[in-house]
Amino acid sequence: MSAIHHTLYERFRANWPGYWRRWGHWYLVATLAATADWISTWQFMMDGRIEDELHPAVRLVSHWLGPMAGPLVAKLAQLTVLAVVTATFERYARVIFLVVIFTYSYAAWFNTWGHQYYTPVFARYLSW
Repeated sequence: MSAIHHTLYERFRANWPGYWRRWGHWYLVATLAATADWISTWQFMMDGRIEDELHPAVRLVSHWLGPMAGPLVAKLAQLTVLAVVTATFERYARVIFLVVIFTYSYAAWFNTWGHQYYTPVFARYLSW
């Protein structure tokens, strides 16, 4: 294990005790936003095609597991990474949570209503 990996691992181990007491309310809000994103992605895929999903990892897992289980497994992986990253970089946890909550909420809105009104500028340059 390199020195940087060791340092990150030690930081995670030091911050993990009490993590849920300190950050549980933020994690709950992120989980609610992630749930809205998962349900809206599931519905979006049922109404359209899996290929219409913008996130490449979600699209790949959805091809393997289907339009319901694929986004769910991808979202659970994202929430696991969120806990590890915010525990490791606790100084920036609030900013990370805010960005994640906003992104999940925006994605849920886009999947439900936004895709009817516009295509994000960056999506025009995607190959699929």
